[in-house]
Amino acid sequence: MREKIKPSKALFIKLGEKGSWAKECFKNNVLKLSYKEARHEDILADLTGAVSKVYSDKVPKTITSYTNQIRHFYDSDESVLWITFHAQHLYWCFAEKDVYGIDNGEKEKRVIGQWSNESIDRKTLLVDNLSGNLLKTQGFQGTICNVDDFDYLVKKINGEELPEVISVKKDLEALENSLALCIQKLMPKDFEVFIDLIFRQAGYLRTNSIGGVQKEKDIELKAPVTGERILVQVKSSTTLRQFQEYESHFANIKGSESYNRFYYVYHSPNELKLNSDMEGLEVWDLEKIAKLAVSSGLVPWILNKIN
Repeated sequence: MREKIKPSKALFIKLGEKGSWAKECFKNNVLKLSYKEARHEDILADLTGAVSKVYSDKVPKTITSYTNQIRHFYDSDESVLWITFHAQHLYWCFAEKDVYGIDNGEKEKRVIGQWSNESIDRKTLLVDNLSGNLLKTQGFQGTICNVDDFDYLVKKINGEELPEVISVKKDLEALENSLALCIQKLMPKDFEVFIDLIFRQAGYLRTNSIGGVQKEKDIELKAPVTGERILVQVKSSTTLRQFQEYESHFANIKGSESYNRFYYVYHSPNELKLNSDMEGLEVWDLEKIAKLAVSSGLVPWILNKIN
């Protein structure tokens, strides 16, 4: 794992209009700023004066905004964290303090190392997994601005969780553990219905009746959109020998009856950990089932059945 970052502050930068410079900046590991009318040499000599002079036709508020954004670019040192958004990812970097003027009027800062769209623990920083408070920064109308949700951003890049998230995860784990005990109290018929409901919540439709006469075909389901067919064997309690028999049966019918996948589902004994090398066969134990019960919103249904 890479060393965690400890920035002094964070700035958002828009790399060109609608991110048009993003790929170039990522490839060359630079930050780019336009404001071509304000020459690099003039900014170094008198930033405020240079900006006020070339943008004298703007209202004072706009001139102040331009001045502040250019100052961010020129004054920020190596401790400042820079971020931008591109192609549904968050990218970040640190950059050298020095700014270089380009012949066409643009300005550049060199990135220290390289731009990254991964956290310190190598997880991709997708915008779908970021808070709305951070993402609203994308709506900034200018080029550079401060990042308000600084602590959240640093924790996200460092692969750390917020205290609130840690607390919720502990509560969720406690719920799943308690729910597992409740699931084991379900009658075999109710357990089968419960597993059927999990698949229904995922969009599958059952193609055979509850408690069919063929013991190897407890639940047959089909995905109406993709046409995928699956076979689910539900056992309240099982043994290794039973599992191996069904595994052999699944292997024999695989392909011959056009099933795409197989599931072997059981809740007891909890200590029995079944695994299979068969491609297309997934095993659900009590821990897996309890997690699915919570994510599928079936906790009230279970409590109603055993209460």
